[in-house]
Amino acid sequence: MPPGMGNRPPGRGMPGQGIDGQNRLPEGGRHLFPILKDLNLTQDQIDLVKEIMDDHRDCMDAAFEHFREANQEIIEAANEERRAIHQQVIDGTITREEAEELIQQLNEQTHEAILNNPESEAAHEEMCSCKLSVLNSIREILNAEQQQIWDEWTAELEGPCFS
Repeated sequence: MPPGMGNRPPGRGMPGQGIDGQNRLPEGGRHLFPILKDLNLTQDQIDLVKEIMDDHRDCMDAAFEHFREANQEIIEAANEERRAIHQQVIDGTITREEAEELIQQLNEQTHEAILNNPESEAAHEEMCSCKLSVLNSIREILNAEQQQIWDEWTAELEGPCFS
């Protein structure tokens, strides 16, 4: 298990303003909080992490918006078809079981259409770029000892952006 991913009780050590008035890690960095906590960051580093996380949030917001816009027509068409299936159930022209099967098929077709949309892939690449950028930016503010811990942790990250 990567350093920083130990068994901490849920809700303990969450970022924010501490009762002692000291600044803590940013709320938006919760997924990184365990490793950042293990790095024993200085207050200056914590302040820089907050700035990095703000930039990361803006980056991801733009990528998600690109994804939504790229797939809006596909989703609207699927929603219209779902409403038509629902109406057929209300009208009694198909059974609930038939509707469930049609909805399942529609969901699979919609998923395929989104996956095959070249703009979806472009938005996914933007998201990966945001993720890699935040990891690299945080690494840059660490000292050599912290970087070693960080590198061990990031080497074990899995997912489409880390292959």
